[in-house]
Amino acid sequence: MSYYNPKIYNYSNLHRDDQMTVDVMNWAIDAVENMEIDYRPTEDSSIMEKMCDEIALEVVAEVEEQLMHEIIEFIVMTIDSYDHDVDEIDTTDFLFGMEGHRNNDE
Repeated sequence: MSYYNPKIYNYSNLHRDDQMTVDVMNWAIDAVENMEIDYRPTEDSSIMEKMCDEIALEVVAEVEEQLMHEIIEFIVMTIDSYDHDVDEIDTTDFLFGMEGHRNNDE
């Protein structure tokens, strides 16, 4: 993912309808992140439950990473399809400008 320039390929450079698509994709990440809570082992967890939870947490992390990759690919593909240039923004965050998103630049 680092081969794309977030100064150009970022959320704030998308048209509003395309931003809404990214919002929905980001909600999927939020849903997956919420699953992490379900798989955190407790003191009462057996060894087998702890092992299963560890595997589940690894899978959840992989799914989160894949979804983020899909969001970035969508942003890149969409901005490349525009018939105009977009502004270069001083950011390292692909989701820069997304409401409720804590930007990596902060």
